[in-house]
Amino acid sequence: SAERAMAQLDGPKLTKKDKVEYCLANGSEDFIVKYKMKGLVKNLVKSLNALQIDKAYDELVNGPAREAAANAANAAAALEKEAAGKEAADLLAEQKAAHAEIKAAEEAAKAAAAVRAERMEDSSW
Repeated sequence: SAERAMAQLDGPKLTKKDKVEYCLANGSEDFIVKYKMKGLVKNLVKSLNALQIDKAYDELVNGPAREAAANAANAAAALEKEAAGKEAADLLAEQKAAHAEIKAAEEAAKAAAAVRAERMEDSSW
């Protein structure tokens, strides 16, 4: 019966009345208050214009999918940011390691030069 109601509502020719009835049947109390849909269906159909009804119906039918898509996009962006941060941290660690290797090589070269200079002094006597 719920599937039949959805199939009926998915048809291309939904009336304002169909949409209002669907919203009243499936909307939360907050939703009904937000879209000013308290009252009898016949009165709501007369007092609300098609744009107001379409907006309410669209939010009720498509809102969860839009919210899920937005949440997925936000999660993907957070993962990208996290990955970029990790990549930057890894690059910084590599850079520090390379700098430490260069410094160690420079120190070793200085020590070797000092040893050679000392040998030169000793051999000249």
